[in-house]
Amino acid sequence: MFDHKLTKISLSVSLGAVFLLLFVFQLDLTAVLENLQGMQYQFLAPALVFYFLAFAIRVYRWQIILKPVAFLSIGQLASPLAVGYMANNLLPVRMGEIIRSYYLARKTSLSGISVLGTLIVERTFDGLTLACLFMLSALAVPYTVEINLFGGVRSLSAWLLSLVCSIPFVIAFVAIFGSAYSPRLRHKMQTWIKSVLPRFISSKLGQVFDRLIVGMISVLKLRTVSFLSIASLVVWITESGVYYWLMRSFRLEDSFDNLTVMLLACVAVTAISNLATALPSSQGGIGPFEFFATLTLLAFNVEVNLAGTYVMVLHLVLLAPITVLGLLVLWFDSISLFRLNELHNRKL
Repeated sequence: MFDHKLTKISLSVSLGAVFLLLFVFQLDLTAVLENLQGMQYQFLAPALVFYFLAFAIRVYRWQIILKPVAFLSIGQLASPLAVGYMANNLLPVRMGEIIRSYYLARKTSLSGISVLGTLIVERTFDGLTLACLFMLSALAVPYTVEINLFGGVRSLSAWLLSLVCSIPFVIAFVAIFGSAYSPRLRHKMQTWIKSVLPRFISSKLGQVFDRLIVGMISVLKLRTVSFLSIASLVVWITESGVYYWLMRSFRLEDSFDNLTVMLLACVAVTAISNLATALPSSQGGIGPFEFFATLTLLAFNVEVNLAGTYVMVLHLVLLAPITVLGLLVLWFDSISLFRLNELHNRKL
């Protein structure tokens, strides 16, 4: 089990390193330093306002998802959310999701597996929202993404890529909704699990599956689905405000034809960079984030060194505040991240 976990971590970190190298090799260090020197720091203030506003909306959305399981206050949920995001930034393979569920379960009487079920709901709505925003930007301003594959450049339609990106999240949504709504479908899925896995594994997974469903029952009501869809859209539109103000700090508005194109580019970069880090990868998605965000800006004809400098600062702004906040939460709770991870592993 330890070897399997170590292999998965090694592969994730290696994948992140490959994308990071692909990103770095595009840049001229001298040009990057010049761009940093010309940065207008006054735009960091509104960027941080949008950053923490998006965080507050995420906390409120999680409260709604958790409501059928237990009603918890905003204060009770803000600290586990900060700790989870911090852990994602410091640990590989998105271990922060597990840490967040365990940390909340540790502070309350909730089941960690049930909490994890709510996170699956949350991430599914996030993925669908990002894929829709990606498609919207591609349809409003048609552009192509050029990827260098084995020495040859392949031009891919952005709207087609967005459609492909949405497929896993659509499948996840149908599975969640169907399993929570239909006992018959839930029974079929459990039967399938038992048929393809050894008995000692399938029995354990069957129990876990039942407890996951408890955390997914919020999707039963159409009203809740509608609210979560709107809340997820507001979350990502608000976070794209961070991308916009940092674009202003590097005068990227001069690289676009007009404000509309600039805003659509913000939406596109927000969607693609976060979809690229949705799968388990290196700490904080370092590597895939930089590579795909820069690739998107290049599709909008932004100069490569300017795009790369902007993306590096953007990612630092997205990672640093929540990491510091999460570490402060653990410090006040008198527990370290590694100790928390160790206790979680023992419980598993």
